[in-house]
Amino acid sequence: MRAVNGSMDALPFAPAEFDIIWAEGSLFVMGLDRALSYLKGFLKPGGYLAATELTWLRPGAPEELHRFWRQVGATIADTAVNLALFAAAGYELVGHFALPGADWQDDFYVPIERRLPLLRAKYAADPAGLAEIESMAAEIDVYRKYGEYYGYVFYVARKGN
Repeated sequence: MRAVNGSMDALPFAPAEFDIIWAEGSLFVMGLDRALSYLKGFLKPGGYLAATELTWLRPGAPEELHRFWRQVGATIADTAVNLALFAAAGYELVGHFALPGADWQDDFYVPIERRLPLLRAKYAADPAGLAEIESMAAEIDVYRKYGEYYGYVFYVARKGN
């Protein structure tokens, strides 16, 4: 195994190089539909894509929540739309499930929130750094207020032969 630092839309791998591609919370960078088509070329026939994608979990999300995610550049769809994107890209769905809210809260946001005061002090003279810190703090607040409307869904799909 090796780590690669580069752009997701210019991966330095050969066609059909992988049996599985695992992508957690990263496909949004390209947009899910584009990422699904692009990554499929790196999978061997019958290979698997395992990916988490930010997904609407229930309808009726308040406009404030939609506005927040638009401002940070995230495009969110519901599970049915995402499943249709997998199918349109030529994948066979193996399964999917929503990750528990505790994964966000306990394992991600709480540890980050504990570090925010230290980070604010460390980057006090760095406006760009402070902006990132405050963006993270805002995301934590939004999740606490509206977390029942969205979350990560884990999708596992197989490339057709």
